Amino acid sequence: MTRTKEQQARAAFLLARDALEKLRTPTDDGSVYLNRFAEVEQVRFAAGTGVVDVRPVSRSATWTQFCEGVAAYASVVVGETEDDKRERSKYIVAGEVIRSVAADSGGLSSQPALDSFRTDVDVRSITMLVLDCDSPVASSPLCLALDQLSLAYCVAPTWASTPQSPRWRCFIPVAPMAVDGSERGRSQARCRYAWLAGLLSELAGLPRECPACSGTGSLDQRHDSQEPPLCPACLGDRTFRFDLSCWNYSRLHFVGGRKSTSVSMDGREVRWARGFGLDCEAWLQGSGFAEFWAECCAEVDVAEAGKRRGGGLGSVGSVGEADDGLHPDPEISAAMSATDRTLLERVRRAAQYVGSPDFPASCKAHHDPRYGHDDLMRAASAVVSGFLVPLELGDEEWALRVLEVAYNPRCADLDGVAHPWSAREMRKKLRDVRATQGGNAPGYLLERRSDEGAVFYVVLGDGSQGVGKEMAGVYNSRGDQLSLVSRSGALLDLSIDAALGCTVRPFDPRVLPEGFKPRRTVLSLDSGTRRQLGAVGVGGLSSEVAVGVGSVGAGLVGQVRNGTVSGAGVSVGGVRLGHVAPAGGLDSAPGSGSGSGVRLIGGGKSGSVGGGLGGGLDSSAGSGRQGGRSRSKIPFDRDWVGPVTIDAEDENARLVIVEQMNQRLAYVALTRDAVIVDTAANRARGRGERAFMTLRGFYHDQARYPLRLRTQDPKTGKEKLRELNRADIWLNSPHRRQYAEWGFAPELSPEECETVDPATGSRRLLNTFQGFPVRPSDEGLDLVPRFAELVNTVIADGREDWARYIWVWLADLFQRPADKPGIALYLHSREKGTGKGTLFETIGKLLGRYYMLVQSADQVAGQWNLHLADKLLVFFDEAHGLGGRDHADRLSSLITESEFAAAEKFMPLQSCKSYARFAFGSNREDGVSIQVQDRRYAAFRVSARRVRDAEFFSELRRELYAPLAEPPKSAGLDPARAAAGEYRGLSALMGHLLWGVKTGGEGAVVEGAPERGGAVELRTIPATDLRNNMMFSSLEGMEAFVFYAACQAQHLGFAKRDGVGGRAESAGVVWDQQVPFCVRASEFAALYNTWAREHRAQGYHPTQIWRHLEAVFTSTGAEGLGSDRRETVARHPDFRRETVQGEGGSWRVYWLPAGPSVYAWLARKYGW
Repeated sequence: MTRTKEQQARAAFLLARDALEKLRTPTDDGSVYLNRFAEVEQVRFAAGTGVVDVRPVSRSATWTQFCEGVAAYASVVVGETEDDKRERSKYIVAGEVIRSVAADSGGLSSQPALDSFRTDVDVRSITMLVLDCDSPVASSPLCLALDQLSLAYCVAPTWASTPQSPRWRCFIPVAPMAVDGSERGRSQARCRYAWLAGLLSELAGLPRECPACSGTGSLDQRHDSQEPPLCPACLGDRTFRFDLSCWNYSRLHFVGGRKSTSVSMDGREVRWARGFGLDCEAWLQGSGFAEFWAECCAEVDVAEAGKRRGGGLGSVGSVGEADDGLHPDPEISAAMSATDRTLLERVRRAAQYVGSPDFPASCKAHHDPRYGHDDLMRAASAVVSGFLVPLELGDEEWALRVLEVAYNPRCADLDGVAHPWSAREMRKKLRDVRATQGGNAPGYLLERRSDEGAVFYVVLGDGSQGVGKEMAGVYNSRGDQLSLVSRSGALLDLSIDAALGCTVRPFDPRVLPEGFKPRRTVLSLDSGTRRQLGAVGVGGLSSEVAVGVGSVGAGLVGQVRNGTVSGAGVSVGGVRLGHVAPAGGLDSAPGSGSGSGVRLIGGGKSGSVGGGLGGGLDSSAGSGRQGGRSRSKIPFDRDWVGPVTIDAEDENARLVIVEQMNQRLAYVALTRDAVIVDTAANRARGRGERAFMTLRGFYHDQARYPLRLRTQDPKTGKEKLRELNRADIWLNSPHRRQYAEWGFAPELSPEECETVDPATGSRRLLNTFQGFPVRPSDEGLDLVPRFAELVNTVIADGREDWARYIWVWLADLFQRPADKPGIALYLHSREKGTGKGTLFETIGKLLGRYYMLVQSADQVAGQWNLHLADKLLVFFDEAHGLGGRDHADRLSSLITESEFAAAEKFMPLQSCKSYARFAFGSNREDGVSIQVQDRRYAAFRVSARRVRDAEFFSELRRELYAPLAEPPKSAGLDPARAAAGEYRGLSALMGHLLWGVKTGGEGAVVEGAPERGGAVELRTIPATDLRNNMMFSSLEGMEAFVFYAACQAQHLGFAKRDGVGGRAESAGVVWDQQVPFCVRASEFAALYNTWAREHRAQGYHPTQIWRHLEAVFTSTGAEGLGSDRRETVARHPDFRRETVQGEGGSWRVYWLPAGPSVYAWLARKYGW
């Protein structure tokens, strides 16, 4: 019999416990596998907070740093409920993550991929072995065993751990293991993890019998159910084991924390030790894992061969297939094996059933962790018992996928915020379903016949199937186009996989039969929907795509323009709509009917939009509130040429107008007034302008769309028409798209911005940040080698430390756009055409409208500067006007401060967050003024090795824009192509800056090529000769004179002294470069004032000279800690003044240090 993947893992765990002795047996060369270790200097992982954080930050740290961080978090209070733990606890992904752990839904729904918090497609390698112990077993034996082998480890208590019932998680560093994302590679990783966990269990002498249930397999009977519940630790098989689901590469391992301050830290200490890493490959090789895995592969090969021969019962069973893979309950498993319904039909009907708005979605409460579990159990029971969807079949967890695709996105908390279930919680509920629950026999929801299992075909948008791109869509076997409702997004992916996974009559919907001729009806789709269809293999839809009535039923709402239809619901312009409930195509929940309308949820209030939306937005088919039909058809704005008439009682027509206006308009309540923002027009401008309309201007704008209201005289029955402005309908509607604020916030996700305040109905923020325009790819710098050469050998002049700093500076812009470091780049070259502008032109393409090129300081530091609020990078290309004190001070403030005062014509002064970073390219050394103690500028001298090298820059541009032609200088990238990743070079560069460059200071040590980034702290600016010269040139007054005389001219000037015969003569005064020397105070005063007049510096009275000269050779600092910290004052040891007695009387002299000593003093004083 073929074992399921879970059964294979359990077997691996048990067999490994018996194979430990093999590791202790000496090999032919006398070595022992048990004593083979790995040197792990740095451990790579990713970290985040809460399951909703789908963008964990990649980190690299020493083992000591990692363990100290875990230990520090153990005492942090997370919260008392399970929801608190899921939302507030910090988690770790035990591998090198190259992108976000959240998977792209790949479909039409605007909901995020809440089902995939633990997918492993973005983990490059495994760096830690994590053992999760949910049984009441002490960790001391494991720690002792690891100490004896000098292995590093970190054992931390979990959130639920108590002294009476300890629960813990052990992190062990391992030699990095590459991830194989194939189905067989995933199965091997599962067994490999279980095998290593078994070896470590036996090494520590942990019990073989489950201590949670004392080997009975179930808990005590404590309620009125017919049988006791299974033991959650062993799930009924009575044996102890670690949580074997931790094999998942990108599982979110919560670090710990405690429920409240009342939870004592006694018994919750984190135990850790430094040592070697685990050499997994050696342990697996020495213990015989290869033989076990060969047996597993042979089982799978035999089972697949049997499926190809057509063996098996029904559409699920196959020769040698274990019932446990279908379901643990024997009655349900037997029904799954005996059914004649195809896997495709069962999966599709189950998904539509639990995804229907008539089926209750769970509403989880933060104060009660049990809240919502009954709803999840009903959904699980319907999937596996009602529709007989197997738990596992052919390396796929079908029942889990149904819940993830159709049910989980609908789950929310009591505030209406998305609150999905974890995969672990759903798996447990699916396995706990029993045939005796509910009083219905297994398969009771399959009694009604349905054509959901019928053959269908998917026409791709690339023309590879011999069918025109304009025909892209989903069709039945006769060629009639099917509705995209229930056949789009993740549900379409699920349907394709189910068609391929059928053991009886499997087929590939993407392979069209010979002579297949698709036919379609017409309904417009927006460009966003077409791109999303392309992402799931139905790309390239034309602007007029058929969405007709197919096998899912008649009277179906197809596609709302600019909106999105998916198995999880409808999203129109950011307003969430309910599921589309087709008449006759959806399995209705018992005791409830299915309608043909769309439930509207917006601004905290609900209404109903009638079905039958086609050609325009037609309210005539099924008026949800009136129950009758109206005569109103609402055209789109582009087709609104003449007066449109609606009935006064036609609420559907009003709702359609409001939703249509919501596609492009937003109401923002500002502090002093409200404005109307045309978001579509602002996006089309491409430069991020904040154009808006006042209420008066809005009424004037909407007059372009004439509207009449039809009423009926109650006495005479005659119709009356009166003029109506659309603005009145939209402004007075509770469903208008309304925001509390309008601004630029790259740190907020779209879901956070669209959060609705139930009290006001306003969404949080109309965010002008819409993401980067170029889709990233993981193809790396191999596609753009000349860009790497440009940075490494030209911009950084071949200096590896400079190049690494510049790469980190650029990558930080994309990886942390909201956290600017407060450092500007200044690139200087004496020659023109070296590549400074090309560098930032390329970065500007990646940033799109969040990049700004300026040539004058007035554009940034001038009076009107609101445009800076939407910018991430401002590049000064040979900018002028930066030398003035006023502009320089404003610019310095913009570089470092987190907020700035923004002004715009006819608008009040407002405070805006400052996200803009600044870069400068100049052929002058004094393009900006860098003060002596300035910490704002990193200055680099650009090499001239590629100056005016037309061939090099031509090839560079060809690499960046390949395979497309370079756009004209005056035009930007094609937005659709950039978003689709068709500019392969730019996409590869974007991916490298997002994922390939390590940032984060000392915790991100990377050796090798500078383009990989590494241990670079951006605020630690490289000390380049250019930066020093620029700071020297900014010295003023006495400091400038001393530096000039001592370090540059080595000469103070000419002093008038008595010569032969009493005549005054000019004598040169040299600044000695070898030893300290003295000069008369009166001569020094005269020399300084002469220099000051020549250089237009401030002169001083002779009595003030000493005070200013003393300030040059005096420095202040601080020493000590805390309250003992005090100010210190130091003076150059060779600097002093004294009075000298001579024949002609006495005079005062200044003793000055030698020239090199002056330079060293100033460098130390100002940190050069």
